[in-house]
Amino acid sequence: MENARELVGGNFRGHLDALALRLDRLGYDVDASVHMLSSVGLPQRRERSLVVAVRRDHEMHTLAELWEGTTIAPEAITVRRAIGHLPHVEAGETAPDDPMHLSPSIGRESTRRRLHALPHDGGSWLDLRSTPGGDDHLTPAMQRLVAAGRLGSHPDVYGRLWWDRPAPTVKRECAHFGNGRYTHPEQDRLCTVRELALLNGFPDDYVFRARSLSNMYRHIGDAVPPLVSAQLAALCTWIISGVRPDLRDAILPGTSLRPEDLRSADLVPTQPSSDFIDAHPSRLVAAGVSLDLEDHQR
Repeated sequence: MENARELVGGNFRGHLDALALRLDRLGYDVDASVHMLSSVGLPQRRERSLVVAVRRDHEMHTLAELWEGTTIAPEAITVRRAIGHLPHVEAGETAPDDPMHLSPSIGRESTRRRLHALPHDGGSWLDLRSTPGGDDHLTPAMQRLVAAGRLGSHPDVYGRLWWDRPAPTVKRECAHFGNGRYTHPEQDRLCTVRELALLNGFPDDYVFRARSLSNMYRHIGDAVPPLVSAQLAALCTWIISGVRPDLRDAILPGTSLRPEDLRSADLVPTQPSSDFIDAHPSRLVAAGVSLDLEDHQR
């Protein structure tokens, strides 16, 4: 099961405790952990809880265990790798060879000017304050935030992606500039459906069926990244068959991750990487065991 990170280490821990207790009584061992999915090849900083339950006549294995001794080439999880090869399209246009490579048109001229003024490769509206005439592009809400000194995560609003970093978390509200850092690194438009789908681990030929463009974006943000789902399927095969799969066979074709991106680690760590935050020991032996997460808060 995949869910928000708060299921393991936040306000929803009680739900996980209750689920683990019920599964324990039914004869299942439970592993729950928080993973930064860029550590398994997703070109996005997406932190999620993963819960695996295994009947006790099978041996427990985990995603961290599947990746033991293996690292990823840094360039494999960048925005450039995921979308840098796609053709240029204007806002409101569709690429002739890919109906998913489209983004919304921009209705307001003020929005067009604001996007055009954003510095390429990671610029945001906050950068406009240091450019000549940049204050003219700030909305009243932006001006109030600056005056109050309350920026928080707000600089990501109307922000461009960085080419050589993983994307920030792609959320279900990714269909609008004002909801996060979803603007193309160079082109003056929202990232297309295809671009955000690739950043969330969909194959490059996936077609979304939805009544509206906004629903396509919502499907992307709500999805368990298929790139990760394929690895979880390989993990299930390992648990059921008892045969450890080759990690290269768990790479979903058509995504930004390639078999040649995998590297052997110089030393296999005795403890999981910091990107794999174990919630508790992999086996709950006695009924009623509580999940001790205090040492794993970030």
